[in-house]
Order: sequence, then structure tokens, then C-alpha cells
Amino acid sequence: MLIGLQRAKPLFAAAGLLLAAMVAACSGTAPPIGGGQIPASGVSTDQAATGAAFADAATVQKQAEGSFNPFADPTAAPAGGREVIKDPTVADVMLTGPLPEMAQGRADAPVTIVQYASLTCPHCRHFHETAYPQLKREFIDTGKVRYILREFPIGKTSGNATIALRCAAPDKYFELYGKFMIQQAAWVS
Repeated sequence: MLIGLQRAKPLFAAAGLLLAAMVAACSGTAPPIGGGQIPASGVSTDQAATGAAFADAATVQKQAEGSFNPFADPTAAPAGGREVIKDPTVADVMLTGPLPEMAQGRADAPVTIVQYASLTCPHCRHFHETAYPQLKREFIDTGKVRYILREFPIGKTSGNATIALRCAAPDKYFELYGKFMIQQAAWVS
């Protein structure tokens, strides 16, 4: 057994050197395989020539998320997303999306409250259970406030529940919304 271990020592040493070389190459401290020079920035000339797209933090983040496309045009504007309006006006905020507005109260009420809510949000549930009943009784039902509820799904579960909620008849929307909120602990994991 001792003789077999002594014969294996060179293999362990070679494996150790190989492992050390791999770790050094990954950390950027070893010369690159292509022989490029390592400047003070820590990126070899080979890396700079072949991997310039990998240099910024946003690209690294996209790689980690799995959304990086190495074949995409780096000068093209990102597709999709949303436009952030700087200093929005009341008209900008009140602009509706493609789905009909879900609202309660008089359309000409002197005050309008717009709530963005997620069906899986515990804070939205807490508001619905504690503050909303009084808001509805004292302000919405009396015509002092128009209350607009806009969906803001956070996550897949909330998105699916929002789709189901939108499938309800419009006159049942707020009733079903309340049931989703009251029973949130039973259907949200």
C-alpha cells in the first residue's frame, strides 16, 4: 500500500499543478494561453480583442441571469422594457393601458386614488383588510373619492392570478379581488 501511494505522488503533484494553473487562469493572474500580454487593467490583449463585450458590469449581470446574447448588436437599443417618464404630469399618471380601468366611485369625484397592487403582496393584503373597508365606506361610497385599482403583478403566481381575475365579469372584479386578498395565505406559497 505504501509503495502504491509513493508511486501516485507524481500524479498528485501533476494534478495539483494543473489545478493551480486552472485557478490562476480563471483569476486572470496567469498569462493567457494565446500568449497575449497582461496590461495593468488585468485584461490580456487577446481577451481585449475577443471579449470586449464581456467587459462591462451590465454584460456580466446579463450573463449571470442567462439573458446575454453574444450575437446581438451591442449598439442596438434594448428591446422591450418600459419607458420611465421624468416629471410625469397628472395626465401621464391617469393614462390607461390597453385593459379597461377598474374603478369604484364617481367618475367626477373631487379626489382620485390610484392603487398599484399585486395579488401576492402581503402589504397589499394588509391594506385591503384594514384600511380599504373604511376608505370604501367613508369616501368611495359617499362620492368623495374615485378609487382606481391597477394590477402590478410581482412574480409568476401573481401574474397568473391577475389573468384569472381579469377573466371575471367586470361587475364581479372587486368582489373576486377581495377573495384573492382574504385567502392569500391559502394560495400563495
